[in-house]
Amino acid sequence: MHHLAAADAWIAFSARIIGESSEAYSIELTLLKERMLVDPVHTTRYLRNHDPELEWLIRHHLVLARKCGGEREREAAGVIEGFILQESL
Repeated sequence: MHHLAAADAWIAFSARIIGESSEAYSIELTLLKERMLVDPVHTTRYLRNHDPELEWLIRHHLVLARKCGGEREREAAGVIEGFILQESL
């Protein structure tokens, strides 16, 4: 499997041709693996050292998760945001 190392998120699929015409193919995609937009490791590190650059990165990923993510990503973003806000008090 190949992926872009700098990607914020990625999803891997297997692809199988299920139909073919002279102009197009019909492809069936099966989910293999995905990487979430919001990384809990960044949050853990931030909670220990309050690095402003790490906070910026987390907040950037939270925006992406809320804008582009599915229900699981938005739920994870809410949990992580709760940790960051609680730590700020």
